[in-house]
Amino acid sequence: MIQRISLLSTVLISHLLLNCLLVSAQEDDSVKFTAIEDSVISIRMQKMLGSGPDGNISFSIGVQMDYPEEIKACNPNVTGIPESIRQATASFLILDNFQFYFQNYIAGKMPKTYFLQEAKKAGWDLKDTLFLSREPLRCILQFVTGLNDKGEAIFIADINGNNDFSDDAIKRLSSLAHLTYGASPIPVPVDYSESGQILKDTVHIILASHEKDSEGKPMLTITYPEFYYRKIYSNGIPYYLCCGRSIGDPLRLYVVPEQPNFSPMQRDKGYRLGDLIQLNGNSFIFKNSLSHGRIIRLEGKGLGAIQIGQQQPGYADVTRADIDTKSVRNQVGFIAPTVAGTNIIDNKKINTDSLRDRWVFIDFWSTTCGPCIEEFPNLKKLYGTVDKSRVEFIAVVDERRGASLQELMRKHELPWPTLKMGTGTTMEGYDIYSYPTTVLIDPKGKIVQKDIRGEELNNVLQDLQLLQ
Repeated sequence: MIQRISLLSTVLISHLLLNCLLVSAQEDDSVKFTAIEDSVISIRMQKMLGSGPDGNISFSIGVQMDYPEEIKACNPNVTGIPESIRQATASFLILDNFQFYFQNYIAGKMPKTYFLQEAKKAGWDLKDTLFLSREPLRCILQFVTGLNDKGEAIFIADINGNNDFSDDAIKRLSSLAHLTYGASPIPVPVDYSESGQILKDTVHIILASHEKDSEGKPMLTITYPEFYYRKIYSNGIPYYLCCGRSIGDPLRLYVVPEQPNFSPMQRDKGYRLGDLIQLNGNSFIFKNSLSHGRIIRLEGKGLGAIQIGQQQPGYADVTRADIDTKSVRNQVGFIAPTVAGTNIIDNKKINTDSLRDRWVFIDFWSTTCGPCIEEFPNLKKLYGTVDKSRVEFIAVVDERRGASLQELMRKHELPWPTLKMGTGTTMEGYDIYSYPTTVLIDPKGKIVQKDIRGEELNNVLQDLQLLQ
């Protein structure tokens, strides 16, 4: 699945957010965690419509979701697409990956090897399948995009989940320019399993028109204008745990100090599954989430210090403690996992461990990722200005069906070392979930920035005095 993450302008929402959080916390200050094991707690989150620490999370796709064949085979057939929609393209959106994969594996629609492979990639604990439903739940959205007789981008969404578009309304796609202020979210009913019961919920989604492809079909930007949060205390100091909805796993979990104003945070400040969180003298692992962010699970020895209760007066603002930089993790501030393989340009071996005297920028991309390919001219221009005695670019590519890596390399004349996934390339520990994903590593092997590109990457390298 190809994703582009964008932080949209959310000034009004974000300045109102904290007051809403404070009111909600005062209305429900009871303890909301359940001990699963001595070293693990599960914290029930609360949902809010608006912009969380991620800003409005959005991603751009082509006219059809680029799911692998193993997933497409699980999608039920749809009917009733109106003949009035020109260049109609049917797609579907998975709203709860773990439940969707599990229920289709149980139904025999998804191979066991594929399910286990994806579960390992996503960091799902297979013991948590006990919390999922073996019966199929509604956890996808079927939709169709196309053009009306005026050539305007339109869509139709199967809101009632009957796989039939004949009883659903045709709506005009909002433009990307009006995504924040002019678009109305679609409330999509979903089911989820908890404590052996099937519960109902709603996911809010905005579909917007991004641009058109070479055939005139509308590209899409999909946004989730909602997030989960919970107020906690660590040794009496108040914080908020927040996570925004995203198209896939894992979620990013943010730890936000209680403060007068709230604004979106840098994405590298968000914790991913398996990341270490050091909070006011206590260390925890972001173990996993259940029900796609409704429940957050933390693991550690200091969980007795985590409480949800009445605010304690007289606290002082504290910052996150220094982290152990000797550990190897795909996380800012830690030693970067090794990337090694054969450069397809000259067949020479390359290993990031041998580049400890230089800065290393790693670009993980896919041959079907439009935003990745669009970035090539900017990267080539920047690569031509860097001091190559002090910095190296490395690409790690996922070659997808129908898009030749060799053809793209020839067409764009990419000059930096390029490794192909699945051909002896080592990248264990990176757990790449979307493209493009980028990592900047300092000469000591520590990750200092993630998910930077374009002008931001240029500014960072300029600040580091790495440009000639």
